[in-house]
Amino acid sequence: MRIYEDNLSGKLSDDRFAQMSKMYEDEQAEKKKLAEALRAEIEAGKQQTDDIEKFIAKVKKITEVKELTPELVHEFVSKIVVHAPYRKDKRRHQQIDVYYHGVGIVYIPTAEEIEEMFEEHLEEAKWERGQEVNIKEKTA
Repeated sequence: MRIYEDNLSGKLSDDRFAQMSKMYEDEQAEKKKLAEALRAEIEAGKQQTDDIEKFIAKVKKITEVKELTPELVHEFVSKIVVHAPYRKDKRRHQQIDVYYHGVGIVYIPTAEEIEEMFEEHLEEAKWERGQEVNIKEKTA
């Protein structure tokens, strides 16, 4: 409104008014696109949360599985992908991916990977404690 009033009163030239008006329109269009993208992202996050909650509810129904039944597989598994076999160290290996309803592949780390993650965590904790000591020394 103000640039329109300035244009009418002669404080702002017609060219400058057109340029500023175009910039304003472009900015508004960009903000609308951003708002739509953010809404879509929020909706996708809600859907993922709902899927995970459904999966957890299914898991809570079953406390102890003694036998893998077809009904149980259909309840939890959406698909199973079997990859081509390969040889490593004179042994045959074959990767199998199990996709669960609502959560996709659940990655379970090996014992070695868990140990490596723990070591990394300890190193990070040592570094953070060292930073705290340096900060306390500087403020003292």
